[in-house]
Formats: sequence, C-alpha cells, structure tokens
Amino acid sequence: MTFSKSGSGQHIPEFNYYYKLLREKYKLVGSRIPFVGDTWAKFVDGNTEIILEAPHLSFTMTLLYAHKNFLKKAKEQSQQEEEQERRRTKQSL
Repeated sequence: MTFSKSGSGQHIPEFNYYYKLLREKYKLVGSRIPFVGDTWAKFVDGNTEIILEAPHLSFTMTLLYAHKNFLKKAKEQSQQEEEQERRRTKQSL
C-alpha cells in the first residue's frame, strides 16, 4: 500500500504515526529512523513481515504486508535477474 506522507490530520510526521500504531501490535525486528534520510521499520507477526518505508524527499510512504516465503522467493528472483544482467553486460564488453 502506498500513501501520502501527510493527511492523517495529526500534528506529527506520518511515519511516526504509523510506526507507533504498528509497534503496538507487532514485534519490531529492525528500523532506521534518522533525523534526515530514508526511514524504514520492519515488524513480524508469525510468518508475516510488515515493512514501513518512507524514502527521503518522497511524498509517499509504502506499507507492505507479505508472507516470509513470498519475500524470500522475490529476493531470489531479483538476485537471479541481477546475475543475468551482469553476465549480459560482461559478454557485451
């Protein structure tokens, strides 16, 4: 789910608003919340991972709920595609 960084009607930054809501319900397993820069937090609930991302200088945030197996397969697929691209680039030189 992608949504605007502003608009909840709260007088706090949007990331913090959703971060606090998620932290009350799920187990936090990682985060990076700098004063300036890309911000993210990762939560788990059983076999589900919940990832909240707010890229710096972007007007939107992303909230992702996904099964761990799905994320694992997506990562493997991405790595395979990157390796194929490296091979194609190497062959074209």
